Amino acid sequence: MNAEKLHAVAQKVSTNLHDAGVVPLLQQLSSALTNQINEPNQPNHQIKVGELRTQLGERLGVDDTDWYSPAELQMIEEMKANRVVPSILKKEIDEAFVQNEITPSVAQAIIDEINNDLDNKKKAFDGIIRDFFTLSIEIDELSAGEAALGVLMPRENGRDSLLGFVKEIDDLNKIITIINEYATGELGKSEIFELRAISSSDFFLDVKLALDIAAALSLIVAGVIASYKNVLDIKKHYTELREKEVPEIVLDHLKRYGDEVIDNNINEEIEKRIAELEKKKIDNQKINEIRGRLKFAMKLIATKIDCGFNFEVRVGRPDVEEDEPPAYEDGTPIPKAELKLVDDIARNQEKLKFKKVSGDRLLEAPEEDADDSEADEQD
Repeated sequence: MNAEKLHAVAQKVSTNLHDAGVVPLLQQLSSALTNQINEPNQPNHQIKVGELRTQLGERLGVDDTDWYSPAELQMIEEMKANRVVPSILKKEIDEAFVQNEITPSVAQAIIDEINNDLDNKKKAFDGIIRDFFTLSIEIDELSAGEAALGVLMPRENGRDSLLGFVKEIDDLNKIITIINEYATGELGKSEIFELRAISSSDFFLDVKLALDIAAALSLIVAGVIASYKNVLDIKKHYTELREKEVPEIVLDHLKRYGDEVIDNNINEEIEKRIAELEKKKIDNQKINEIRGRLKFAMKLIATKIDCGFNFEVRVGRPDVEEDEPPAYEDGTPIPKAELKLVDDIARNQEKLKFKKVSGDRLLEAPEEDADDSEADEQD
């Protein structure tokens, strides 16, 4: 992980814990348990414990991706700070009571340990924020109107080798190039996409994108994720059957069925995107070529997700001040067309939240057309 991204994660952890009020609630819960232990015949103490548990459950009963992106969750795991993740913290609190229902003193000891650890973690993250500010290490954040694609790439299946890593970079470049063609309606458009940052462990790549490409990519990845959700049950059954050493002929049929389902869903998503192109009055031959290229890119994204990749598209939103138009960092007003793209990206971010699903790889990578391959080589 790089320092700027660590600074951003520390800021988010501190803000989330503060806004949810988790540490004070845990302290109150511990005090209520002490009262219950000391005065077991007083029902008010037990009622108070129940109320505090309910409050904690409500504040922690959110999806982890409401607090952190998948890449940030990976960084938190590396730092062994998993208790700042809402689902993990909620589970530990619930288990403390379920497993010690008749021994509140044991439950209190566990809650105290959780509370002390969480308080220490928060102080550590607050210390990072303070020290990084002193050292002038900035937070990794996008300026107003700036957009980026983040890709979390697992190391499995040879991606930790140089050749494997280069292959994944090449695939990512193909995906962005094709989305660029779709966004602009220009085939064979060659661009160099700037790498903002790269982090290790599970590789995380941060690629700077123009707003129109980022908006198109966020829409398309959201469509692929929606399509991929339709094969999750198939993936689960496929993994279970492989573990039971079911004959390959049966597994092959299941794989083919999974590919058919994802292909059909992707085709539906493509026609939605093509309908947008037709409004721009692009000629039919070019539209058909983009349709084929888009199908390749979307299936490639689906196979990456199937292998545990995560895609996020971020955008810097401008500060909105009364009587002042939204502006870039230098004060230049942001055009309305670009503001719409910023809003489109922000709106799609919710649809991009998708946690990695365990299980064997189900989908086969698409075969690139010879014409497309030759075009890429010429570029």
